[in-house]
Amino acid sequence: MRRLAAALLALVLSVAVGCGDDGGGDREELLSAGEAEDAVERASLDVDDLGEGWELAETIDPGDESSDAPIDACVERGVDDSMLAASPTRKFEHEGDALLDRTHVWMSTEALDDEELAEESAGRFADDDLAGCFGDLLLEAMGGESDVPIEAGEPRVTDDYLGLDGVRSSRLTLPFHAEVADFELDAAVDVVVVSRGQLVSWIVSMQLGDDGGGEDIARWAGLLADRQRLDD
Repeated sequence: MRRLAAALLALVLSVAVGCGDDGGGDREELLSAGEAEDAVERASLDVDDLGEGWELAETIDPGDESSDAPIDACVERGVDDSMLAASPTRKFEHEGDALLDRTHVWMSTEALDDEELAEESAGRFADDDLAGCFGDLLLEAMGGESDVPIEAGEPRVTDDYLGLDGVRSSRLTLPFHAEVADFELDAAVDVVVVSRGQLVSWIVSMQLGDDGGGEDIARWAGLLADRQRLDD
């Protein structure tokens, strides 16, 4: 399961980080490097923010994640030099009551040097074509890492997920079904992106078993949107 989770994270990051502007044109940096570092740290969640039963499993420094997934088939990639700062990626875990009921969640925040690019990043996963292509690649990656038969359901895309003024948000849900020994297992991958100003925050969730995480994801996304405010 750790290898499946690694494949998921690599795919998401290759879309999030690898599909940026080519660096051309004149762009005004609204945040200094120091301000950007402070902003991404503030727009992060700790384990206490997630709720009861959650544990911090791992902290991944920026640049340590692999982004070698073949996402080029889904999006036109450019050379992304727009990053001012990035928080560590924090991985959280939660075990449910059932034997195979477990949720892995990764969260991170980036500060870009262009507000329009940040907004574009947040809307990337609200595209139906990308959702389908990304789902196919994820299924291929998961199948390549495991002998477990996995079937993918229909991707669900929600644009303007939070419905907040001044916030660009989207949510992509990819349901899966697997058979493990004598067990049948439902699973879902969620990618939620929230952007305000120059900040973009990511929630990536892989949930096995009971599909009860929707309300939690919405609450976490709302917290991130609030902490992205720079005028407080």
